[in-house]
Amino acid sequence: MSANVQPAGTDPVSRHIVIVAFDGVEAIDVTGPASAFAKASLAVPAAYRLTVASPHGGNVNTSAGLAIAATASLGAFGESHDFDTIIVAGGEEAALRRAVIDDGAAQWVARAAAHTRRIASVCTGAFVLRGGAESQVSRSLHFAARRDIAGARCDRVDREPS
Repeated sequence: MSANVQPAGTDPVSRHIVIVAFDGVEAIDVTGPASAFAKASLAVPAAYRLTVASPHGGNVNTSAGLAIAATASLGAFGESHDFDTIIVAGGEEAALRRAVIDDGAAQWVARAAAHTRRIASVCTGAFVLRGGAESQVSRSLHFAARRDIAGARCDRVDREPS
């Protein structure tokens, strides 16, 4: 999978979807949403413009050992960039901690939330929201298997069953 940032304003009809990934991300948490939006774009051509982004850009290694190539750097987006949807992928705890604490993914999501219509997480990606964006996010969708942990740590975020 490769993801490149398209210049702003190239297609005013397209909704820009950003999937946030990081080293150690769960592959299906990125590829599942990416595939869903790709299929939707077959029904309505150019409806969605998809970007996979990561804290440092470039290749991202998944927890399964697969690489997601050429992700955009989160820093490549200006402060006022408007997104339709940001989806934060999940991963194992150590990888999430690196993304949130060392790499600033939560702070980026918190800043981008002001210019984004919808923010969602896949599975443990909810912890990235908890790490800095929860004050900007009223609803978070996440995988039911981790609802017990998310419920204990994300008390100010409304959780919906998957």
